[in-house]
Amino acid sequence: MKIALFGGSFDPVGQHHLEIVKMLLNTDFFDQVVVVPCGPRPDKKSVNDINPVYRATMLDITFRGISEKIKIDLHDLEKDRFSTTFELEQRYASQGEVWHVVGFDLVEGGRKNASPIQKEWANGRLLWEKSRFIVILRDGTLFSRADLPPTSQTFGPEITGASSIIRNLVFNYQPIDNLVTPEVARYIERYSLYRGRLPLQKTLLRIDTPRLLVAADENNASARDIKAQLRPFIDATKPNLIVDIGGDGNKLHAIRKYWRLRLPFLGINAGHRGYLLNDVDAATLFPLRDALVIHYLPLLHVGIKTADGNWKTVFGFNEAWIERATGQSAWIELIRNNRDHIPKVVGDGLLISTAAGSTGYAKNIAGFSLPTHVRELLLVGMGIAEPSQWRNTIVSPHSVFEFKALNIAKRPVRAYVDGVPQGQIEYMRIRTSRIAAVELAFIKGYDIAEKHTGIQLPYFEPI
Repeated sequence: MKIALFGGSFDPVGQHHLEIVKMLLNTDFFDQVVVVPCGPRPDKKSVNDINPVYRATMLDITFRGISEKIKIDLHDLEKDRFSTTFELEQRYASQGEVWHVVGFDLVEGGRKNASPIQKEWANGRLLWEKSRFIVILRDGTLFSRADLPPTSQTFGPEITGASSIIRNLVFNYQPIDNLVTPEVARYIERYSLYRGRLPLQKTLLRIDTPRLLVAADENNASARDIKAQLRPFIDATKPNLIVDIGGDGNKLHAIRKYWRLRLPFLGINAGHRGYLLNDVDAATLFPLRDALVIHYLPLLHVGIKTADGNWKTVFGFNEAWIERATGQSAWIELIRNNRDHIPKVVGDGLLISTAAGSTGYAKNIAGFSLPTHVRELLLVGMGIAEPSQWRNTIVSPHSVFEFKALNIAKRPVRAYVDGVPQGQIEYMRIRTSRIAAVELAFIKGYDIAEKHTGIQLPYFEPI
């Protein structure tokens, strides 16, 4: 298999990036094109200006549905690290023949051993001699073939564009038509990205022509009926809105399945509480007459080492927890930010919840929950015997928690993420994801803060 590795900041991803990928695919030379956005770079500080989740989302939006041969590798964004080209080649070498996509500016001066690749890259001279390169030429590029690496091909010169130009135009409130895809342009505008201020966490979205991907609870007769009412608006081939119908559990299932589509989730309550759902008559909802209120909410990144020594990563919207698997109390070492810890927590288990998930299982244990608009997490202990002064608490969204099970031979523990069993484990690491988030959509007039108050104070009755 021939693999084209296309690395870059993609800050933001532009039409020129899309054209390069299409050009590589149209050659029929490559079996796969892997787009690799970089993590933080000391030599490119603008990369750190916005949360990486926005770059990840714009990449998914741009390349969604183009070709099954395209892969978006978000490893570095999630891990908050920068992989060198040499490291990327090692990562993919076992999968096929690797070709690196680079601009001509990186090979210029190659005949004198003076190109940026040779002079500045880690293991640059070795890469130059042994690796394969696709060199992208831009309009007006003057070059000498003597500058090219020993194993290389050139493409162009019809590619123009630069992310820095896009950022400058956005900052100065200038149009970016034809420089990014229309969806990316709307996304940048929706969250006020690259404007020199914090992005919005709550915004408005107008969808004049709904094309629905419906995720209904097929075991719920009401959900099936609502889905039937929405049939004229269903278009799963090119949707612009995901409608989940059922209860909160169905919404969690839909998020797990579809979050990578980067489409808003509009929930219709056909269940009981429906905290994150709209209580609305679907027959009168579509077509949408008003703009939707959008809440942008992060997911949890959960790393798990199972009892048999295997590792896996799971994303959660609500919560992740570890609990005793037998009648024996669990013994768990609790570590925060790799800096301080409780050597042994004795009890039934420990749980980390997002604000959105805090109205469920976490509230039943802790006795309180968080409003959805906050980014803080909730640390909850279950039946804690030691330490005796244990308090459930609100913690920073930048916290990283590790749960290490002690003496699992005698005191086995099991894990759950959003209520989904993960089996017996020995270790769990939980933090806010840097790449995974969802947009929850609500109809005009829906007040999620008011609904949260109602959950907190269920004994109030209307006068």
